[in-house]
Amino acid sequence: MIIEGIEKHSAQGQEDTDYHVERNNKPIIEEFFIQGIPVKFDTSDEHVFNPYPISLLIANAIQVGPDDHILDVGTGSGIFAITAAKLHAKKVVATYIEHRALEAARKNAELNGVADRIEWICGNLIEPVKHQVFDLIVSNLPCMPCSQAAQFSNSGFARAVDAGECGTKHTTELIRNAKSVLSPRGELLIPVAKWCDWKSLFGELQSCGYDTNIVSSGLVQYHLQHQGKAFHAHISRLVDARVVDLVKRQGKLYAEILVCRSHLLNRNKDTNHV
Repeated sequence: MIIEGIEKHSAQGQEDTDYHVERNNKPIIEEFFIQGIPVKFDTSDEHVFNPYPISLLIANAIQVGPDDHILDVGTGSGIFAITAAKLHAKKVVATYIEHRALEAARKNAELNGVADRIEWICGNLIEPVKHQVFDLIVSNLPCMPCSQAAQFSNSGFARAVDAGECGTKHTTELIRNAKSVLSPRGELLIPVAKWCDWKSLFGELQSCGYDTNIVSSGLVQYHLQHQGKAFHAHISRLVDARVVDLVKRQGKLYAEILVCRSHLLNRNKDTNHV
């Protein structure tokens, strides 16, 4: 099934994600059905990326129990925190590095009646919650390979996609640091996109002591080939070197997205929530 450039492959019997768009002047409200639950977003805020097909894949893989503490890292639109709150997690925390975007995510939570069930914290990755413990960390961080010579249309867009030379800078940092705030049964739920150095991310998960399962996957359209000559040349070099994998269908480029659920092996059983 293709939805906004995504070819969806459901996992564990989950239904495909459907949505409709209700467009007025402003705000623009989009309604997604995630795990059969309606979730609304105001997509008119230019400071926040709207829920992207990758986010929908991940949101449909979120599993929470009534006693679970959930951390949404780099919350963006708030989609993961909102989903976890609607699934009745005991505690939900969302972090983001910019106040303005965090406020937009909070307003989306208000649309869904769960804003008061989510703790909103401004800060980088897990730094502001390093003394807490979580049963699930879910995140979709910037993962686009960008050379230093690449130039984007604006700095906000660059910040939202730039993940270093191989596209793994932020995700690698999260993988390394997440284990310090995971409970003994805690899991890390992240996408591994094949438009970045995806093999190195699996290697990082393994070297950090995670056992990883791919719980869902999909083909997402790659839209950034027109971001300038330097950007295109860099991506082409990575494709030629087989660092990244892009596929062409009917003249369009796609990358496979693997949604990965990882838990730590040989975890210290004495870790408790605080």
